[in-house]
Amino acid sequence: MKCFPLLIIGSAYALPTWFINSPDNKEFVCLEHHVSNPIQSIWAPEHRNHVQRVLAAIGKHYDGTGVLEGVRLGPSGNYGESQYPAGGNWGFKGKPMHIHIGYWAGDPDAVISFRNYLEGKYGAIAHLNQAWGEAHPSFESIEPMLPVQYMKPRGRLDMTDWYTRSMTDWCEWWAVETRKAMPATKIYQSSGGWGFREAGTDFSGQTKSMVKIQGGIRMTNETDSLAQNIYINRLAATAARHYQVPIGYEPASSHTARGVVGRIYNTVITGGDHWFTYHLNLFNHPMAIAQWLENAHWLDQRKQPFVEIAVYYPETMNQLDDSAFRHLYAWGFYPRVAAIRQHIEVDHLDETLIRDGFLSKYKALIFAWGDVIEPDVLEKIDQWCREGGTLIYPSFPKGNLSTVDGDSGIFKAWSNGDTGKGAFHRFRGDMEPPDLYARFVHEVLLNDRDLHPWTQAALKTRHPEQVFFSIREDGRMLAINYSDQNARVTLDGTFDEEIPPFTIRLLPAGK
Repeated sequence: MKCFPLLIIGSAYALPTWFINSPDNKEFVCLEHHVSNPIQSIWAPEHRNHVQRVLAAIGKHYDGTGVLEGVRLGPSGNYGESQYPAGGNWGFKGKPMHIHIGYWAGDPDAVISFRNYLEGKYGAIAHLNQAWGEAHPSFESIEPMLPVQYMKPRGRLDMTDWYTRSMTDWCEWWAVETRKAMPATKIYQSSGGWGFREAGTDFSGQTKSMVKIQGGIRMTNETDSLAQNIYINRLAATAARHYQVPIGYEPASSHTARGVVGRIYNTVITGGDHWFTYHLNLFNHPMAIAQWLENAHWLDQRKQPFVEIAVYYPETMNQLDDSAFRHLYAWGFYPRVAAIRQHIEVDHLDETLIRDGFLSKYKALIFAWGDVIEPDVLEKIDQWCREGGTLIYPSFPKGNLSTVDGDSGIFKAWSNGDTGKGAFHRFRGDMEPPDLYARFVHEVLLNDRDLHPWTQAALKTRHPEQVFFSIREDGRMLAINYSDQNARVTLDGTFDEEIPPFTIRLLPAGK
């Protein structure tokens, strides 16, 4: 047996007393209350020195000894993750601390970093004032504010982009320093949350950052909800496949017996590198043990999925508006995507993946939320459409898709049929319940003759709710019935089978 430790240096519960009492203790400060907590600021140069020192000591003791399966990085956050403070009050020596989901960018080193970012982007304060619609006398007069306080969208985007990039850059630096200290050890970044911007977690960016050190990423947010595990982690899984980065999965805390089979299924259909759970999630209940014994063998049959359809992940809207991701159980992006996933497997593409050219691997792109996008990304989507891609767009938001600066010319062209060799389909019905739009998407895709016969077979398969399919590289469909009732799945001329509750089944390839 080998160890797979989590390396934590800056989170409050991992700090020694001598450090808390030293001048090197540089804490995060929130913008909401201007109150600090003991979690260390990622902008503090003193913190970098201690991270390098501790990583070097760990590497000297363990690297190359054969006792490690790998290491997981805990560069920031409450528990040791690649994000800013959020929930969970694990303070220094168990003491309560000021903690909440918010913007932790109020410490002096954060202010300096923000000013440097802005000066590097705009060069002259006059250019910034024009973009922001404000009148700052100099860069030294600017401090980070809550996103809602900026007068124009570009000001807010600059703040949230800097905030997000700071965490991505910090996590990449952590990974590089760990690789220097541990050249012979597998390294995985820890990514959690569900994409809300206050966390600072950029799933595609953090996955991409691990390419440099040939490392991997572990998602730390799975639950009993299979649908949630799929839609929250699909962006990272898509990025991991395209950047060829190993990905593994961990529960946020506890899960039940059904979570065992659901989590195994999600690992298998994304070609996951590893599957982790806390021992009591298995050993506290005989049903969980039974599910593990019955389904663990599927982990030996992991394959990458065959996916031709993508959903646009609205990261620009996420930075501009809380509606997209901030409230996990609210009305934004995820309910729409969950409904679509009941009909067909989809990947998620954000601005990073589209800029890196991965849209070319798909035949259809579905919009589910958001009506603001950066112009260079919109131009790439337009070019892809004109070369034969299919676009599907919802009825809400009611306005046109436009750039951050308000240009909706490309969207108007699509609406008028100007799509080159491609196609544009606009849903005109109600967006509630979400399955109304999902059924519209289903019908559009059924009539898309450019889709592969395997994809068409999955669309034609009749099944009840809570049955999910994933097309494998060999064309066979891996199905799961994630309900407590038997489920009949039928594809005319190919299969007609009944799948028991919470069961994975491999089905023949569609014709």
